[in-house]
Amino acid sequence: MKILLKNGLIINGKNEKSYIGNVIIEEDKIVAINQDKIENFEGQVVDCSNLVIAPGFIDAHSHNDWNALCKDRVDYAIPLVGQGITTVITGNCGYSTTGWDKDGQYVDTIGSDTFDLDKDHIYPDFKEWLDACDQHTPLNIASFIGHGSVRSSINGLVNEKMTPENYKKMMDLFEYALQNGAVGVSVG
Repeated sequence: MKILLKNGLIINGKNEKSYIGNVIIEEDKIVAINQDKIENFEGQVVDCSNLVIAPGFIDAHSHNDWNALCKDRVDYAIPLVGQGITTVITGNCGYSTTGWDKDGQYVDTIGSDTFDLDKDHIYPDFKEWLDACDQHTPLNIASFIGHGSVRSSINGLVNEKMTPENYKKMMDLFEYALQNGAVGVSVG
């Protein structure tokens, strides 16, 4: 299917001056951006007069990993997409819904009083969580691995030094997440 976004104010994200123009999309890919007058377009035409056409915005600090797999995934995404947000960066403030020790004695402490794990969508394995997000949410997601979530799953919420064995387990979980798509480790 071909789509023409016609006569919109194009802001391309390249720090160039905006202009009135058109965007042609074919099979979910942008195939042309121009200022040409287009007549007799074969496909869907969307009049974007008095509207802005721009790349999707990135919410660089969100906690949407806590509801990315919720049952009402479209309802949760509507306010974001309505603002032009197409990508969320999650796992902030040291908390993430994934990447923790699935056999940890203190899994119930993850998120503490701030966030609750969705009992219907528990993915301790970072790669499995990311794959589930790819299949489930309409948004793009990049995620940090939360230091607090990983540490508390292993050591609880106590302020004491970790044993060398637990410290190694924590570092291995960070390494695994980083090798499987985490964009970094967050602390808070």
